[in-house]
Amino acid sequence: MNEKEIAEINMYCDSNSILVVTNKRRLVRLRCPFKAEVTSDVDSYRKGDIVNVDAVKLNRDVEMIYIVNKVGYHYTYFRISFIDK
Repeated sequence: MNEKEIAEINMYCDSNSILVVTNKRRLVRLRCPFKAEVTSDVDSYRKGDIVNVDAVKLNRDVEMIYIVNKVGYHYTYFRISFIDK
C-alpha cells in the first residue's frame, strides 16, 4: 500500500473509532472505547468474555488491530454486537 492510499484511509478512519455496517445495513461510527466479545481464547481472555476496545490501529499489513488494556490483538479475535436503533 502506498502513502496516497494510506492517506485516503486516514481521511475516514482514526484510532478512536471504526465504521461498522449494522444488521439493518446502516453505516455507523463506533467511538472508542466500545465493547467487543472475545470469539476465541487469546492470552488471558476466554471465548465469551466482554472487553473494552480502547483504540484501533493498523499493522504493517494494513490489518485492523484492537488495543485492549494496552495490548494489540488482531480484530478477528472479537465480535461487535449491538442493537440497531
